[in-house]
Amino acid sequence: MKSKILGLLILIAGVIALTMPGQSQKNGSIAKEATHKPRELPIVDFAEKPSTDAHLLSKQKLKASRYDRQSSQPIQEAYMISGRTWSTDWSKDLTALPFPQSDVVLIGGVMNSKAHLSNDKTGIYSEFAVQIEEILKDTMKDSTYPGSTVCLERFGGAVRFPSGVIQKYETTGQGMPIVGQRYLFFLQRINDTDFSIVTGYQLDGEVVSPLDGAVVEEGKGVYPFDVYQGSDVSTFLQTVRTQAKRKPSS
Repeated sequence: MKSKILGLLILIAGVIALTMPGQSQKNGSIAKEATHKPRELPIVDFAEKPSTDAHLLSKQKLKASRYDRQSSQPIQEAYMISGRTWSTDWSKDLTALPFPQSDVVLIGGVMNSKAHLSNDKTGIYSEFAVQIEEILKDTMKDSTYPGSTVCLERFGGAVRFPSGVIQKYETTGQGMPIVGQRYLFFLQRINDTDFSIVTGYQLDGEVVSPLDGAVVEEGKGVYPFDVYQGSDVSTFLQTVRTQAKRKPSS
C-alpha cells in the first residue's frame, strides 16, 4: 500500500514538473503582450468641409502645406487596403533623451487631438493641444510657460471615408499621444505656438511607457527609447531633470 502511495506521489510530482515550464512560458508571453501599445490615431473625415472662418482657414492651410507632396497619388479609398505605413530612419541619430535635437522639453497633459489632410491630400498629420505643466528646456527663454497651451504636430493619422471605411497612415516606430494622458515631450519649434514631436514618454501610473519604439511595433525593432520601458516614473523624471540641467557639450 505504501509503495502504491509513494508511486502516486511521484507521478503527481512529475506532472507538476512538466506543466510548470509551460505555465511559466505562457505567463511570459502574456507579460510580453501587455507591453504592446496599439496606436490610437486621430481621425479626419475625408468629406469634411473647410472652415468658414477666413483667418482660421488661412492658418490651417499654412499648416497643411507642410505635409504636401507625400506621394504621387492623393489619399483615396482603396479596396482591400487598410492604409499605409511609412518606414524611415527618423530615430537613427536620436538618443533615449534627445535634448540636443529638441528646442523645447516639457511635461504636459493632452487635452484634445485632431487629424487633418494636407492641401493636396497626399499627406495627413495630427494635432495635439497640450497644457504645459513644467518646462525643462526652452531655447527661446520665456516663449513657453506652465499653464499655457501649445499645439503639437506629428505626421500620420486616420481617414474616415463617407462609406465608413477608415484607413490608417503611420510611421514605423512612432506612436500617437492619447487624449487625457500626461507626457514628457521632446519638441522642435515650428513657430511660437506650434511644435513637432521628436519623441515622448507617457507618465500616467507608476511606470514609464515610451511614446515611440518597440512598444508600438509589437516588440519588433530596437529603438533607443526602449531602455525606459517600465521604469519607475519618479526615478525617470529625476534622471530627466538632472540631464536637463547639464550644459551642452561644446
